[in-house]
Amino acid sequence: MVLGENMKRLKFIYILLLSSLITACSNNHTVNIVSNSSNESNLISDSNETSLAVEELINDIEQLIMLYNMEDNEDLYTIYLAKMETLLLDKSIIMPLDLYSTYTISKVANINETPIVYMGNVYHKVKDYILLDKVISKLDAENIYHLNKDEKISYLTNNGYNLKEDYLLVKPNINISTLNPYLIVNPFEFEMLSNCFDGLFKIDEYGNCIPDLVDSYFISEDELTYTFKLKDNINFIDSNGEIYSKINSDSFIYGFNHLLDTNYQASLFRNIKNVENYLAGKCNFDKVGINKIDDYSFSITLNSVDRDFLYLLANNTLLPMDKDFYTSLGGKFGINEYKYIKELSTYLYGDISSLSNMIYSGAYYPKLIDKDKIVLNKNEHYYDNSNMLIETITYEKKSLTQELLIDKIISGEIDAIRIDNITNSEKYNEEYFINNAILHNNKSIRYIGFNTNRSTYNINSHSIKTNKSNEQIENFNKAVSNVNFRKAIFHSINREEFVSHNNRYKLLNNFTLYNSRELNNDVITEYDELLEKGSSYENVLSYYFNKCNMNININENDGIYNKEIALHYYEKAKEELGNVMDDVIVIDVLTIANNKLLNNQANTIKRNIEETFGKDNIRVDIISLKNQYEYYLAGPTGAKCYDLYYDMSVNADFYSDINILEKIFNNLIKNG
Repeated sequence: MVLGENMKRLKFIYILLLSSLITACSNNHTVNIVSNSSNESNLISDSNETSLAVEELINDIEQLIMLYNMEDNEDLYTIYLAKMETLLLDKSIIMPLDLYSTYTISKVANINETPIVYMGNVYHKVKDYILLDKVISKLDAENIYHLNKDEKISYLTNNGYNLKEDYLLVKPNINISTLNPYLIVNPFEFEMLSNCFDGLFKIDEYGNCIPDLVDSYFISEDELTYTFKLKDNINFIDSNGEIYSKINSDSFIYGFNHLLDTNYQASLFRNIKNVENYLAGKCNFDKVGINKIDDYSFSITLNSVDRDFLYLLANNTLLPMDKDFYTSLGGKFGINEYKYIKELSTYLYGDISSLSNMIYSGAYYPKLIDKDKIVLNKNEHYYDNSNMLIETITYEKKSLTQELLIDKIISGEIDAIRIDNITNSEKYNEEYFINNAILHNNKSIRYIGFNTNRSTYNINSHSIKTNKSNEQIENFNKAVSNVNFRKAIFHSINREEFVSHNNRYKLLNNFTLYNSRELNNDVITEYDELLEKGSSYENVLSYYFNKCNMNININENDGIYNKEIALHYYEKAKEELGNVMDDVIVIDVLTIANNKLLNNQANTIKRNIEETFGKDNIRVDIISLKNQYEYYLAGPTGAKCYDLYYDMSVNADFYSDINILEKIFNNLIKNG
């Protein structure tokens, strides 16, 4: 076969850069695709906490991401993606589970189907919503999707809709334990409080990250320093809706100080200069990379480039704080100082006993909070007040089935419902549902993962603790650093059974969604083998899976679960680990005592693993936590007090395939 110039170029690049990569997968060695610069080599050596299992993977993935970002050839994009997925899956630190979406039936015409950004959803922010007097049809929602706000309103009012000012939502649980957004313990608190506090950026209904309280910003040439200029008309308001003080640069600096002191999502900010040192007590806060420039300008300096950094700032993680208000209610700055005062009765900042214990930076503020109803009022002093169409948000506590919720929205009693769990109910086949239920694009990829760097075994005054002996802790840590042990566990989990507990799934055998991506030309691989023009991404991925001797069949519904293969890898792990496997290997898994879904999923994992290997060889201990708060404390965003976690996700929409892989890699592999 005669090769064209493009073919020769592809073959040359593959031979030069990638010739040993796939061999490395099967032999479990680290391979440097290109030489590191001095800065890149520090990405591993600077982290004393990086485990062996992670060290095997970080360098290769970072090099592939770098090559991908430098390239301008679509066929190479496809190859690099396939190789990244092959490496991620072959190392078996994380495993894909499923893809799921949600439906809404709503009187909101432009509900923000924004991505999940690090923690929680930001679609709960309603300040930009257009609320109607009746449910918007699927057709009208499609027709207005790309119109601006004024054009949407004009279309809707000309087609029989009227605007509505009071937004009513029914929830099975409206429990609020705090008014402090850095102490939230359940999803509803996030939903409610996200309307009361605004940060630097927000995400629009199309997934774009745009300024909110920021007026303008500048990113340095090396992409490490972000300089923000705030709007000059933003204020804190009190519980009566009156202006309490101006929001300025100091407000965000004090807010970040408080965030780190509370350890709320602090791990997400480890890439900011000296955050790690501050959290470890090695420096004062004034050494952290957030610096005041003037009253309305400040900068943040990172350790390394993070092109998703603004998305992090869009998700109610870095919020302003008024120092005088905080200290007047007993607050103190400093990690040790905060640990001491937070248990004192004199510390009232955010205490739910009175709405006057908090001030607010968002578009709404709480006017009423009781056990059955919460009412948020519009902030009349908000910088964008004139464009806000909704005056009040009311949450009513009612526990209703989805069928009853559909009845209530049809009758007009409530304004929106979200449907996560599609069953065989006849209502989902009726004309009303078909015409009005909007399937949203906020598809999330869920995955299961090992904690390869566990350092915490009891927290919360030992109410959350492992039952493992010191020897069992040591043996698990050695076992989890062995790739064949990790593969054995993943191949033993019946994912179809696992995801069937919530009936909203499509099983995935890899992490990206191989939609229309295909090769534009014939490609000769580094093995002098032909991948034909038109080959789908699925075919390219299968090719590299086979070259890596991976036992994943991408064409099956569940192409990972296989007990025989699990036992094969288990025997290989026993050979390599020796006497480590003589005693039972114990794996800690978290659940919540009264959460039926999590309990069912945790028990599926336990039963699958113990039945495959025998519970005298590998035992799963389910650590049952009392509530969502403990689950948050012990989970991936908290103390990581577990060995295997199964309730993680990354949003698949609004991001390219490479962005999805980067998020999975950065959040779970590189940053633990």
